[in-house]
Amino acid sequence: TIGGVADGRGPSLIRHYDGTVWEDVPDIRVDRELLFKVWGTAEDNIYVVGTSDILHYDGSAWERTPSPTMSRLLTLRGRGPDDIYAVGGSSSAVVVHYDGSAWSEIEVEPVGGLMGVWTAPNQPVVVSGRDGTLLWDDGDGFVVVEESARATFHDLHVTWGDGEGTFMAGGGVLFAGPTPDGVLVGVGAIEGGAVGTWAP
Repeated sequence: TIGGVADGRGPSLIRHYDGTVWEDVPDIRVDRELLFKVWGTAEDNIYVVGTSDILHYDGSAWERTPSPTMSRLLTLRGRGPDDIYAVGGSSSAVVVHYDGSAWSEIEVEPVGGLMGVWTAPNQPVVVSGRDGTLLWDDGDGFVVVEESARATFHDLHVTWGDGEGTFMAGGGVLFAGPTPDGVLVGVGAIEGGAVGTWAP
């Protein structure tokens, strides 16, 4: 698990669970940067993204790799150890890809910042973001779902797929007072019957 001080003025932390207890990871210093998400393919291949370098654990030690973007990366997911995507950005979308040897930035259409990404072996890459933004890549490059096809204009923070053609994205207004306004949209065989476009 990862975390830290929201304003970035204090140290962030990485914690590890050994099956019994959670303990701080002592062998990497993460001062004045925020860590957002952790994902890996095995216990000796773990990545962490945030506001600075991309961190990697190989089973024995953590190392830093400079991010190919100056923008923050909020989350990541991959099809395997040599096919990983991380997304983020604040006002503009950022997508980076790891091919097993290096991280590189992928050019996408100019949309708002991205917050969620999902993929799996032999599956497309589905990305969500601000104002209901959805991107889709089935092997021919990222395509933005047109505004007219969006089911919501709330921010979509997370995406998910079942590996069989159903995809979901969730989000809403985080700071809407005592009753946050949440939303869940999907495409595929969702409750109520199969749909061909993103629908609430």
